[in-house]
Formats: sequence, structure tokens, C-alpha cells
Amino acid sequence: MGLQIPLSVDKTRVSVAPGASVEFGVTAQNLTTLLDQATLRVEGVEPAWVEVIPRDLPVFAQGQATARVIIRPPRDPALSLAGLYPLRIQATSQTNPDAEGATTTELEIQLVGDYRLLFERREVSGVEEGSYPFKVQNSTNAPLQVRFSGADGEDALWYKFDPLHLAIPAGGEASALLTVRAKRPASDRRLIAFSVSAQGDYALKGSSTPMAAPARQITAQFIQGPLPRLLLSLRALTSTGGKEATYDIRVGNPGQAPLTVQLSAVDETGSLEFQLEPSQLALAAQSEGQARLVVRPKGQPPPGERAFRLTAVPVKGEAQPAVAEGRFFIPAPAAVETRRPAVPVWVIVGGLLLVVLVVILVILMSRPG
Repeated sequence: MGLQIPLSVDKTRVSVAPGASVEFGVTAQNLTTLLDQATLRVEGVEPAWVEVIPRDLPVFAQGQATARVIIRPPRDPALSLAGLYPLRIQATSQTNPDAEGATTTELEIQLVGDYRLLFERREVSGVEEGSYPFKVQNSTNAPLQVRFSGADGEDALWYKFDPLHLAIPAGGEASALLTVRAKRPASDRRLIAFSVSAQGDYALKGSSTPMAAPARQITAQFIQGPLPRLLLSLRALTSTGGKEATYDIRVGNPGQAPLTVQLSAVDETGSLEFQLEPSQLALAAQSEGQARLVVRPKGQPPPGERAFRLTAVPVKGEAQPAVAEGRFFIPAPAAVETRRPAVPVWVIVGGLLLVVLVVILVILMSRPG
């Protein structure tokens, strides 16, 4: 084993922010009887960060000398990661290459900067859902991992984050997508304000325990529009004098999604029966379907006009129902002609003879003497 060069530092830990500088002293001892010169080098950080003054340190015989070590981490947060850096300082004798020495200290690079959330757009309109691209900008000098949550005062929305957890490098940014979906359909336009919260941790160099990052929150709003209303028309086709009537039904789907529509008909008096062919229609987005309605009276209801209501209702609520009014006429029964009984011929003849006899008698009695 060669001769040793005793080395010591005046600080066991130094701390510095990115873009700033910090220094400490390194003292070397010469245990020989000859003038020596110790060459110093620092390991544990990028060589470009380190300046040793002087790098070749003269040390008199049986004496000691001190050099300054200056460390300047760059301002770029991606290069100067926050955390602890063990430093090893070594010395090599120029007089005796076998003579070496080493000591250690610790460099702390401070955590600086912050992070923020940014929506690309903070207001979206939709009937059921809306999408919000957003990003996280990490201006700190430590990798950041965050998780997201959403909330609104009315508990009106569901929140889906893709991804739910996001890793952002130091000095970098990452993107995610939030999709909100209304829990209930709206009959009128309404504005729902909501907030997105982020919580996370910083990963510090040289530490197995993450450091909690501050929570951050941003707000946005979803403008929920009413569901589109189904289109419904009812047109009379044929009628058989109050016994039966046929109607043509047209149902339109104005929405952007396919849906199934249930048809039903009813009259307030309950005097009509209805036959729908078919009673359900499967409609593609922005399409129209056709059905037929046959109406008949129940039993023998009083004559007159009967109003009935036809309703189209989406099976899963992707649209608002529609109603159409129809009318069915029940005529009065046909009048029955009442005939008088026929008079026998002999009665008529006898009556005529009686009239003739009366006339003759009147003439005879009117003659004088």
C-alpha cells in the first residue's frame, strides 16, 4: 500500500439552488519531508459543475494546504435534479504517484419551482358528455407524479381521466384527457361548474421516500344541452264508417346516436282499442322509421268524435319523448223508417159507395114536392 495523503473537508454537507454556486474547502496534509503537489478531483456530479482552486495544490513538507471547491449546478431544472449527491474528493501526489487520499461530503440541490394544470379549453357544450384536453407543466427540478380527481357542487357529472396518474419529468410537461358525462339528462340548457384537483409527489435524487407535492386545482364548466326531441307525425289513411281506421306513423331520430323507440296510444275515455304494427322501432342516427296504427271502438260506445294520443318514447332515454294527437269518429246509428199498416181495398171501396149514397140522398131531398 502506498503512502496516504490525509484529506478533510470543512463542511459535511453543502446546499445550493440550480443556477447558483456553493463552495467548501479541502485540506491536504503532506506527511513527507519533501515538497509535494496534490492533484484534486471531485466525483459524484458532472465535471462541468465543479471548479477546484487550485486543482494542483502545493503542500510543503510536514505541512498542509487548503483548496476551494466551487460547485455550480446549471439553472436548467432538467439537468439539476433536486436531492442529495454524495461527493468523493480524491488527491494524487505528483511526487509519488502511489500516494493517494480521499474524503467525502454531501451536496444537496434544493427543490425549486412549481407545477400547474392548464386546460386547452375551459368551456365545452354537449348533450351528455364533453372532453377537456389538459396538461401538467412541471417547472420544478424533480420528477413529479400526480393523480387527478373531479368534483362539482351538484354531483351532476362523472369524471374519467386518461390516464388517471401522470408522470412528468423535471422541467417538462405531460398531457391527459378528461371526459365528463352528465348523470341525468337535461330538459333545458344548464351550466355545470366543476373543478379538477391534482395531488402528487416529487421523487428526490438519493431518497427512497417521495416528497409530497402541493395540491393544485383548476376550474372549468360544462354546458349541458337538452336531449333532442323525437319527431312524430300521425296521418289518417283509411276509415270504414266508424268500425275501423288506419293511420300512418312517422318517427324521426334527430340525434347523433342510434336508439330504440317504444310506441303507445291511449284515449281518455277508454272507448277505443289500438293496434300498433310494430310497437317498437329501431332508428339509426338522424333517420326516420315508419309504423301503422289501427283504431277500433270497444263495444258500442255513444256516437261522436274521440280524441286519442300517440306517444313515442326512447327505450334508454337518449332523446325526449314526442306526442301526436289523433281523432276517431263514431257515427250515429242509421234511422229506421216506420211504415203505417196498409188499408184493405174493401174498406176503401165501401167508403166510396157510402159517399156516393150520401150525395144522392142530398140531391133527392133538395127537389121540390
